[in-house]
Amino acid sequence: MATKLLLIDLDDTLWATHVNNKKSLEQLYTALNWGQYFVSFEVFFSTYYRINVELWERYNQGYITKQELALDRLRLPLSPYLSLTQDQWREIDEQFLSFVKQQTLLCPNALDTMAYLKSRYDICILSNGFGEVQYTKIEKTGLSPYIDEVVLSEDVGINKPAAEIFHIALERMGATPGESLMIGDSFSSDIAGASNAGIGSIWYNAYDFPMPQSEGVKPPLHIINDLAELKVLL
Repeated sequence: MATKLLLIDLDDTLWATHVNNKKSLEQLYTALNWGQYFVSFEVFFSTYYRINVELWERYNQGYITKQELALDRLRLPLSPYLSLTQDQWREIDEQFLSFVKQQTLLCPNALDTMAYLKSRYDICILSNGFGEVQYTKIEKTGLSPYIDEVVLSEDVGINKPAAEIFHIALERMGATPGESLMIGDSFSSDIAGASNAGIGSIWYNAYDFPMPQSEGVKPPLHIINDLAELKVLL
């Protein structure tokens, strides 16, 4: 069956999340004088990064809420040095997000590739990211003209890799699993989720991570290191 719909992840698939968030954190680190607690920003960031990855995995699996993730991603790295109220931590997280909203770096070749794909397919962004920043990322980076629909996990109450969020996206776009492909960087959310929903996938593996040993997960149809490769494959 011919492909007519592409489901595409946003963070670190199109929008350069790691680089943009690191830059935003460095701005926050400087603004709030956190250098008094750490030898360097890199030391702080390594602690933050490890904790943030763990929190996102727990959020994607439904073990913690969005509010808990937002509260803990900065509270936990700084808990040995700062004792603040939950409201104060929320204000700090909002300040962090205000820096994030200013960032516009995309993954290499993202805009050109999206223009190419939009001329041939319907495109739906499928993301576990939060609405207060995801729509800003799309608008500020020039991605908006190439996107037909956006389905966010917090809007529908279901996170990737659950099959149901993929089915919701397909229903909105009037497509079947056999007519659709998922493109994303996260094996555990995007590739495993597509497998759960009976959808083929393309793994954007820019850093050459080894293929995870995930029982029951159908492997991706293709693995790419550069989004420009999609112009040859699709």
